[in-house]
Amino acid sequence: MPSITITILEKIDPDRFVLSCGLCEGSGRKPGYQSHVACEICGGKGVVLVGGAAPFVGCALCNGTGRKPGYHAHVPCDVCHGVGAQPLVGTMSIIR
Repeated sequence: MPSITITILEKIDPDRFVLSCGLCEGSGRKPGYQSHVACEICGGKGVVLVGGAAPFVGCALCNGTGRKPGYHAHVPCDVCHGVGAQPLVGTMSIIR
């Protein structure tokens, strides 16, 4: 199994963190598009603001890629919603 590294880019407060977007790999571009179409998960920023309990670990379903397994197109993972990470305990939500 490949190693997955989750980097918390910034801790806003005890329950809000900025993580790199797993779906676009921090590029801000929607995967698979030639022109700059904004990623639907991070809105083109390359990072996502999430709320949940730390520490975060790589998503077990998508192995940290943020992509739904078995799809050729870059469809967001059902479990982590494209973030590529999950909190070790509790739940997580993407804060827009």
